[in-house]
Amino acid sequence: MLPFSPEVYLRLLEDYNSTIWPAQIIAAGLGCLALLLIFKPRQGSGRWIAALLAGAWVWTGAVYHVMYLAPLNWAAWISGALFVLQGGLLAWTGAWRGRLAFRLIHNWRGWIGLLFGGLALFALPIAGAVTDPGWSRVPVTGLASSPTTLFTLGLLLLVEGRVPIRLLLIPALWSFSAAATAWQLHLPQDSILPVAAIAAVGLAFAANLRLANQSARSI
Repeated sequence: MLPFSPEVYLRLLEDYNSTIWPAQIIAAGLGCLALLLIFKPRQGSGRWIAALLAGAWVWTGAVYHVMYLAPLNWAAWISGALFVLQGGLLAWTGAWRGRLAFRLIHNWRGWIGLLFGGLALFALPIAGAVTDPGWSRVPVTGLASSPTTLFTLGLLLLVEGRVPIRLLLIPALWSFSAAATAWQLHLPQDSILPVAAIAAVGLAFAANLRLANQSARSI
């Protein structure tokens, strides 16, 4: 059982959105920019996309979880630390070392990755506004955990070559935790997260196995 009611959580989300305004517009713009760089890659675009994802996870962990959710639920300290850790992994692997190249991939993995990215940026906010009328309580990609997680799962499916499974672990684990929380808070739109996590991990493993078999045959 959660130590707070759905009404208390929604009031907290409303206060959070009001306090950080107009960060929502900036975050939505940066999310669209990340997708644009996937459709039209530029030199160094992989580092920029990874940096945007890293910043989103660090912000969500440090501000959303620790500063806002932790006073209601001590477990938010743990989830906040995991989000910051995921941000560090993305920054180290993609922004610093340049090991992530995001591309438009014309297969099931790529199409599902784009679908997840689009759902996170557009469909989840709309569903949130419909579920709880009004935009003041809508979670936004880059600033709240559920849409940020779904967006990241989608973009990691668009990594060229081998998909780093370690970068999927925290988003996948959080997806199941978030879905359980959303069920208690009556937020049906977040029920997509476990499905997305299973699909992302399965597609990543299949892609990596196919690349490993191709490498083995070429030797």
